[in-house]
Amino acid sequence: MTYFMKLTQYGVARVTDALAGGDPVDLTHMAVGDGNGADVEQPDGTETELVREVNRAVISAIYKNPSDETVFAVEMAIASDVGGWHVREVGVFDSTGALFAYGNFPNTYKST
Repeated sequence: MTYFMKLTQYGVARVTDALAGGDPVDLTHMAVGDGNGADVEQPDGTETELVREVNRAVISAIYKNPSDETVFAVEMAIASDVGGWHVREVGVFDSTGALFAYGNFPNTYKST
């Protein structure tokens, strides 16, 4: 399976609006989910929420790819005492709480 993150339909609309002079995009939170115990499909942009969110945190950093200005890396930290589940999906949310981007993730166990 190929793993990647994609803007949701909402995310595309927000970027389009911002580029047309509207309010800037304000990404604030990131979340991971366990896919409700199963691998999740590749994102298609229609997602509005994670299959099953298990942890959400404030974004700790956003980096622009120096060789491709359309690609960004977004980071969050998960506390060391939080876990006991498998990460299979990830989402980025804006200041309204809406899902801006969604990705499937290789099955990775997060211990406590």
